[in-house]
Amino acid sequence: MNEHMMKASLCTRYGGADALDIRQTARPKRQPGELLIQVHASSINPVDWKILRGDLRILFGRTPPPILGGDFAGVVLESDASSGFRSGDRVWGLTEIRKLRRTPGAHAEVTRCASELVDAMPARLSFEEAASLPLVGLTAYQSLVHHAQLKPGQRVLVNGCSGGVGLIAVQLSKALRAKRAAMKSSTTKRATCSPRTSRSTSGSTSSVITACAPSATRWRVAVSTSTSSSWSARA
Repeated sequence: MNEHMMKASLCTRYGGADALDIRQTARPKRQPGELLIQVHASSINPVDWKILRGDLRILFGRTPPPILGGDFAGVVLESDASSGFRSGDRVWGLTEIRKLRRTPGAHAEVTRCASELVDAMPARLSFEEAASLPLVGLTAYQSLVHHAQLKPGQRVLVNGCSGGVGLIAVQLSKALRAKRAAMKSSTTKRATCSPRTSRSTSGSTSSVITACAPSATRWRVAVSTSTSSSWSARA
């Protein structure tokens, strides 16, 4: 095996799955402050296929980043002595998606990532389980804790609970001791809801569900994951 080469899913152009080519390419070289990581598992999120499809051309230009992928779990190959990580450590993390033009993503055998974006992997998780969590977990946490500032005892509605962010949001709400309810698409279609305009996490106004028949329960916090981008809001 050539230690300077690796197998990766390379983006050859904007398009669909046929624009991806799995082949050998040069292995990345670690920069100061980074870890070099052997990827054991990575996941595919909506942002990956949106980049591939060309939805984010404004960020990446006329051609897509060569290697996509944010979430990963793997083993440290190289690190700085001051990073707190050593070769052989099991880690999980999230690459910087906006820097994919200069930094390879996680859809490869090896990636490099800033050490502050990596953490020790929980021992009870498999690599596949760990790689499925970083992006959706951080999105749910930021929505409920940073933006909505959910408190114990408050009522929270998770609209779109069957996806990655929604599944985490329901469990996180329980861990925060909130009174929670969740809806998926089939439930949403049958419900009669009253909208309230509030401020979303992106700073724009959004329609927030504050009451839903038949109980007409008023929700202190609403999180929606069923639209093109996730948002949360407080009443």
